[in-house]
Amino acid sequence: MPAADLSETRSLPDGADRIAAFLDSPEVLKFFDYWRSKRTGRGLPSRADIDPIEIPWALPWIFLMDYEEPETFRYRLAGQELADLFGRNLKDCTLKDVLSAEALPRVTERWMRLVDSRAVICMKGMVYEAKDRLPIGERIMLPL
Repeated sequence: MPAADLSETRSLPDGADRIAAFLDSPEVLKFFDYWRSKRTGRGLPSRADIDPIEIPWALPWIFLMDYEEPETFRYRLAGQELADLFGRNLKDCTLKDVLSAEALPRVTERWMRLVDSRAVICMKGMVYEAKDRLPIGERIMLPL
């Protein structure tokens, strides 16, 4: 039986206060504040601005994706909590490798906003697919 799409998604290219108000998780809000602090007057921080030494509390659940034409997202790295959920190391896996054929187009379309408009994407509800678990939670995806 296909999983229901219970997620609520918001793309908010500006309006940090609206994004912060949308977030419930203290950890997700803390990471968003960290990302904002790295912008230093620019629209977006660069990958080099994000220092793992500064965010050890986030490393188990953080992931970094590379975008490849056409509409392919590949895990550059993924924290141990994600590896545990998916039952494998996600490094070099694409979304096609980890999502069902039914979910792939929906997730790809959602994630393309990161590429096309450099938008911050916030989600609540079912935020990923995993075996033996209903993955209800909150996620924020931040462009670099």
